[in-house]
Amino acid sequence: MIEIIKISLICYVFTRLIKPKHIFQFYGKLIKRLPWYIADPLGACFMCLTGEVLFWYYIITQPFDMIDLLFWPSLGIMLTLIYDKIYSWWLCE
Repeated sequence: MIEIIKISLICYVFTRLIKPKHIFQFYGKLIKRLPWYIADPLGACFMCLTGEVLFWYYIITQPFDMIDLLFWPSLGIMLTLIYDKIYSWWLCE
């Protein structure tokens, strides 16, 4: 459970840091050249990146259970939505 929180936070912060004038902007420019269906899971969309990372993390590290396989990405996406709401509230966007 704590892995989901850690990974979702890392994914959210990473997608914020690929915006212009941030440390990973070169990566953001690189993935913008790709079609949306490839760019989104690679970082253009924070929900897509989080879901993808948590899906593969679960497949690689955990014993298989279909409910948990669906739960991990779902909770991670929900947490990134909460992070985004807090971020926009904090910066008054």
